[in-house]
Amino acid sequence: MKPRGLRLSPWDPDQAALDLGADVSYWARLPWLGVYGRADDGRGEIGLRADLASPAMEPLRRVVLAHELGHHALHIGVYVRPFECRRVDLVASHAEAQAERWAAARLVPVSLVREALVAWGALGQEEMSELAELTHTPEAFVGWWLGDLMQRGALLPPHLR
Repeated sequence: MKPRGLRLSPWDPDQAALDLGADVSYWARLPWLGVYGRADDGRGEIGLRADLASPAMEPLRRVVLAHELGHHALHIGVYVRPFECRRVDLVASHAEAQAERWAAARLVPVSLVREALVAWGALGQEEMSELAELTHTPEAFVGWWLGDLMQRGALLPPHLR
């Protein structure tokens, strides 16, 4: 399936980690997909579960790294318990929702979603799959992001928000 008429240079979370001063490493026994901490010198440290290094896991790795970078960018001095860093906690934890939205806004920009809506006329399952392919992210992530944007009214024209 080829994306219909949209072009995007995907945001690179690895380059962003370098730019933001966050070290990324892979941990063999990490029980979560990712974890974030800040060293005494202020440098961010992101641990990703080792299986995310597999090329087959690249779309998920991009999302997890971007999410942890969201904590680095947004939550200086905020402690989030590691076991709270799960998708089910996005509703319960303001910090988790912020980090996930920060990641989504970079990986699947709202401007791209609006452009897709105009170009394709709908954002159903097929379009969600195409957006996932275009942005190198999992379909489930794109589906969550589209739902979040719709729930918050972010896809409405400005005069209707």
